Amino acid sequence: MEIQIRTAFEDVWGEIEHGLKYKPKGPAVDEDEEELQRSTITPHLNVLATLIDGMAQYSDQIKIQIDSPKERRVRSIRSRLAEKPLERLIGTDGIPVELMELVRDAVGHSRMCFDEAAQTDYPMARHVAAKRRASDDLATVASRVRQSTDVEEDKKREVLYVLDMERALLLFEYGNGLAGRSGNGALVEASRIYSRVESEFPNRGAVQYRLAKVLDALGDSKAAQYKLEQLVANMDKTDLHSSHWVRAAARRYLGVLYWEEGRQGGVANDGPEETGWPAESRELFGKAYAITKPILKMSVEGAADPNETQGISESEKAVNNLLYYAVELLMGEAEEHDIAEYHYVKGDLRVYLTSMEASTSPAAEDFRHLDTLRRAYKLLRDRQKARSVTEALIEALKQKGILDRPGGGREEEILHAALATIAWCEEED
Repeated sequence: MEIQIRTAFEDVWGEIEHGLKYKPKGPAVDEDEEELQRSTITPHLNVLATLIDGMAQYSDQIKIQIDSPKERRVRSIRSRLAEKPLERLIGTDGIPVELMELVRDAVGHSRMCFDEAAQTDYPMARHVAAKRRASDDLATVASRVRQSTDVEEDKKREVLYVLDMERALLLFEYGNGLAGRSGNGALVEASRIYSRVESEFPNRGAVQYRLAKVLDALGDSKAAQYKLEQLVANMDKTDLHSSHWVRAAARRYLGVLYWEEGRQGGVANDGPEETGWPAESRELFGKAYAITKPILKMSVEGAADPNETQGISESEKAVNNLLYYAVELLMGEAEEHDIAEYHYVKGDLRVYLTSMEASTSPAAEDFRHLDTLRRAYKLLRDRQKARSVTEALIEALKQKGILDRPGGGREEEILHAALATIAWCEEED
């Protein structure tokens, strides 16, 4: 029940004021008597008017206090979303206000989880629990939308698209953070959602890109490769505008998958420096280089997807990867002209190095960025720069706790290669 306090006060005063200004018709009243009556009543009416005005203003403050948290929440949600997940719903009227609020709140809760994920001091269990709750909220709201008879079918499909995409992304995120059956179950559910959404919206590139990432996380890198190859080949047939970040990210991710396949076989981080890679591996590194290089000529937006690295442009990520692939291709006796078939131009290696050295973005302090520089300087036999960047790399790994944490994995592999580089720097030619 809503009590209209201010309106009631104003109505009372309006009636009193009307009675004073517009006297009712009736028997004539002596003017002296009327003036006496007015002079007696007016002070009381002034007090009453002040009281009513004060109470009306106070009721406004009550309303502000009631509405403020809701308004702050909506502003916060819209700010966090930057209209990206819900931009397809802009201009689609006819959706009940209450239902739309539920949709915005559920997606806003989801985005807050991604913001919290950036807080590395939070325990993993907290991140997973929050994302699981947000995923359940999205599923509940999606069920409400499906059951609604007040929304046109085309608008309902768009709302469900937003909710399904957010839920699948949450499942992917916390599925990646969990080991064993629980994590795998979340990833499988994410793949099912993306597959269903893809069948309903076959031309939406973001769905195909995210599905490829889930397939890779499930260990099916070949299926992920195929999905990305199809997306890259048919990019202009999708709904992605010319500057959409997925246009670059899909190429970059496909390049990484080619590179990972080329390195299969357990070779150490620096690879076979003297002999170079086998022909099959070199072919895959070449494909990685060729698919990634066009990104440098793209003008794309920064990633809006919370799953993507923020603050680092797609061009910077591409430069890092291209330098890495070039180093792989130039190992052994290979010369720059030997890899021209992969769109490598003589001098590319130095161009990438110069670009990375001048970088002031967050990537400059990332251990993967530093490891790429280390490998390039070692390939160029520049011991002084190799030592400087390797020391920075070891410090970055130390900050991540790699020096104190036993076990395998990519980070420890990089650490061993870094220590070997320090030893190499101390040798004499």
